[in-house]
This record gives sequence, structure tokens and C-alpha cells, in this order.
Amino acid sequence: MSSSLFDNVIPAFRRHSSLFGSLEIELQDFAPIYGMATDRYMNCLRHKKLKHHPSDLIASADEYTSFLVFLAAAAYSENQLDLAESAYLINRRMNGFDCFYTRSMPDIFHLEHPLGAVLGNAVYGNYFVCYQAVTIGGDRQYRYPTLHEGVVMYAHSLAIGSCELGTNSCVGANAMIFNQTLEDNMILRCQSGVFEKVPNKFNNIGLFFCGH
Repeated sequence: MSSSLFDNVIPAFRRHSSLFGSLEIELQDFAPIYGMATDRYMNCLRHKKLKHHPSDLIASADEYTSFLVFLAAAAYSENQLDLAESAYLINRRMNGFDCFYTRSMPDIFHLEHPLGAVLGNAVYGNYFVCYQAVTIGGDRQYRYPTLHEGVVMYAHSLAIGSCELGTNSCVGANAMIFNQTLEDNMILRCQSGVFEKVPNKFNNIGLFFCGH
């Protein structure tokens, strides 16, 4: 992994925080939090199968988005809300990705061009994969989804309410699951406006991540 991966993060975050937040934030003033975020990000990155591993984090929109998720969460855990808010707002306003800093994202996940995705309250298992315009959130009774290990949500898919997505399951493009269960190793797909469940013949984790 290139030692230059994080070279441009500190000056870029300074610029971005002044554009999208109320403060110009110097990450070097939050060295322990920045270290927590880089460690979590690097652990996540090591597990990924990527066509091109980033050599400059700022030049890789998807990977910068993932890093900001870890940074916002680390800042929130240390009650540094200005930093958490800045990282969240940069992701929302520059990267088009909404994942509030109170969300408990797993240690290992992958965002595949996640423009327009909204990841709300849920239990997220490791090896989660999110494509563009995915929506995960609660119903009007404040019930939220549970995603087990190795869930993939494809473009424009939705998981709403007290639904449970089993291990190695997929919610296909334009499909929606609402207060229901998607069993292990199943795909919920949308064909001509009709939802149906079919067996998943693939190992989701092995498709996107190393060592499986």
C-alpha cells in the first residue's frame, strides 16, 4: 500500500470543512481521532477486492466516502461533534452520501459508487455492500432493519422497517423489503414490477472481499 495514500487528506479536509461546515478544521489537531479513523479504514481496505486500490484517498471518491464514515464515527465516539458534523456534511454535500455519524457501521463494508444512498438506523453486519441510491431506514413506528453478514444491496433497493436480511442475501436493483424477512442465501429481485425470492448461487463475501 502506497505511503502517499493519506498525503492529501489533511489539506483537503481543511478546505472541505470550510465549504460544507461552519469551521475550518485541522485534522492534525485531532490526532488520536484521525488515527482511529485511518486504522479502521485501512483494516477495511485490506479486506476488499478492488479493481484499483487507491494510491491517493482524495482521488478515489468511493474510498474517501468510506474514510469519512469512519472519521465521523470516531469523532462522535470521542464527543467531538464539530468534527463529526463536518465529516458527515462533506459526505452528504460533496459525495452525495448520507450516513449520519451516530450510525454503527461495521468494520468491513464496501461502497460501490454510492451516490444518492441513505443509510439510516439499522444493525449492519460485516461485509455489507451498498450500491447507488440504496435506502435503509425505519418505518413510522421507529422499527429498523437488521442486516446479517454478507448482505448486498444493489442500485435503488430499499430495506425499511423491522425487516431482517439474512446472511449472504441480496436485495436486487429496484427491489424493496418492508417489515419482512429475507432468508439466508436468498435474493429478492424485481422483475417487471413483481418481487420474487430466488436462491443466491454466489458467495457475496467472496465476490467483493479477500480471503473467502
